[in-house]
Amino acid sequence: MEDQLRSAYQSNAISSFSSYAGHNRGYYYSTKHNDSISLLSPSNGTEITASATTAETHGIPSNGRRIEQCYKLLSDCDVQMRRVRRVKNNIEKIHFFRRWKNHHINFDQSEITSTKNQQYMDKSIAYSIIENISVWSKSKLICWHDRFGIRIVTNNHNYFFRVNTLDLRDQLFYSIQWRLNKFKFEHIFRSADNPEELLKEIRNMINITMTTPIEDSEIHPFVLDIISEILQQQEFDSSRLVREDVIAALSPLLEINYPSPEMCDFFSRHCRDSPRSQIVIEMFTPTVQRILKHNVNFSAYPRIKLLLQEYFLALNSQNDGLLVVEDFIKRLFKNVVKNLVEDTRCEVHRTVLGIREGKDGWFEMFCLDGIVCDDNGEMFSLMLSKLISCCCRQKDFLLSINKLLPSLMLLALHESESSLNTLCAMLDLDAVENHDNKLQLISTLESMPSGLKMYAKVCERQRALQALQQKDGPRDLTLPSCWTDNDFASLLSSGPFGNLESLSLAFTNVTSACAEHLIKLPALKYINLWSTRFGDAGLELISQHLNQLEVLNLSETSVTDKGLTYLAKMKMLRKLYLNSTNLSTLAIQALKV
Repeated sequence: MEDQLRSAYQSNAISSFSSYAGHNRGYYYSTKHNDSISLLSPSNGTEITASATTAETHGIPSNGRRIEQCYKLLSDCDVQMRRVRRVKNNIEKIHFFRRWKNHHINFDQSEITSTKNQQYMDKSIAYSIIENISVWSKSKLICWHDRFGIRIVTNNHNYFFRVNTLDLRDQLFYSIQWRLNKFKFEHIFRSADNPEELLKEIRNMINITMTTPIEDSEIHPFVLDIISEILQQQEFDSSRLVREDVIAALSPLLEINYPSPEMCDFFSRHCRDSPRSQIVIEMFTPTVQRILKHNVNFSAYPRIKLLLQEYFLALNSQNDGLLVVEDFIKRLFKNVVKNLVEDTRCEVHRTVLGIREGKDGWFEMFCLDGIVCDDNGEMFSLMLSKLISCCCRQKDFLLSINKLLPSLMLLALHESESSLNTLCAMLDLDAVENHDNKLQLISTLESMPSGLKMYAKVCERQRALQALQQKDGPRDLTLPSCWTDNDFASLLSSGPFGNLESLSLAFTNVTSACAEHLIKLPALKYINLWSTRFGDAGLELISQHLNQLEVLNLSETSVTDKGLTYLAKMKMLRKLYLNSTNLSTLAIQALKV
């Protein structure tokens, strides 16, 4: 029986110390890269290591692979537990057959407690006496019925916690592990006075913080608060090398967090004292870029503002300092603008345009000869391609960029597809301000094979439009309720409708897409869109072209307050029907004014 138990114990998943220390009340934890737990003594630095190998793991790192599963930090948990006196003889494992007790445990600042101060938890488990924590899985020795647990080793006892799921087991394990490390670091940082030892522990703490699978609002603030407290000590002011080591250690943490006020003071002091230090370029630049990208409120965070000022002064002190500063600004904002342009949402990528009339936006600044253009219009072409292909192929936008026509034609001569498409759109929508510019535009298109083909297609569309707008056809037209956008487009291609003044699309299946065909009928004075799927996008388009429109019925449509603002430019509009819409009273009153 003894041999069987010993064999079973050696083959199961129970983790064990590689060596034992007698009375370990003064020991604390440090987690290594391989997720082993080191037990360190503050007095002599001796180290005892416990491994966390299991027969079956879930979310536990193995073979150097990073943990992908993330967990919320537990503050309490329902578990079944056992307590066994710590012995070295394997025969004593027979005690595992004792009954398990239900407990609701709580994780306090310095100990693990239970709501029931009895049945194995008559005394709390202080973090200071915990020597090892390891995961447990099913073993051949004990039938756990698919329940999973962890083992906590103290100086006198082994505590076994088990739960119902593998995920909860891992969440419990990592939550306790984090609280042990937190307790350890608080003890070290408030008692140690050697800068080199503190720096070593800062690195350990940041490494644990960046690799733990626990995601909680407590994790990063705790680390930032502890380090901020340390940085106020005078030891770090005496040595430039030590300061640089601290900054290098902090860089991973600052990639996803703003620096605290104390950190800003520490960084600002380093910029002033050592402005030509390479650490300023290598470590501070990502932090400053992150601050600028996220529009920090500098009135609420004045120390961050001071850090930016000191950083740019340090950049300016480098060789060719002014060029270094200019290069930083260009690279930063080019990355920001590129992210805006590549966003598929119209409300995002349209932010590259100027917000106020007369004020240039990023679109104008990156144009050829713009103040930030250093790539021969590459970024400008990227922005233009996105805008024209998505939401800005409209007359108002094309009229607004007539001032950029020389740059557009120059880029077109270099086979810029976005510029060629834009020039053709200007001809299609009659969005060229004067006849001379129009002739130059056509000449540009005809000077290249690709441009000549595109211009030929423009001429073909113009001839079809002229045939459609010939003075002929009905004056009033009502379409059947089953018709769609495609049906309406097919109708317009069947003959001239230059006399059409009244069109009813009520109760049909048309959408805002039919606006592209409506604008081909400039003589329209009355449009009925009652109970259709016409929306804001369609209103924006017809407001730019149908200048003769007098009556518009939008009852039971999906138009919003935003769409209603487009109608303000329709000076001939006399009657507007808005029954059963979701428009606000304020929007309607504003339109009346």
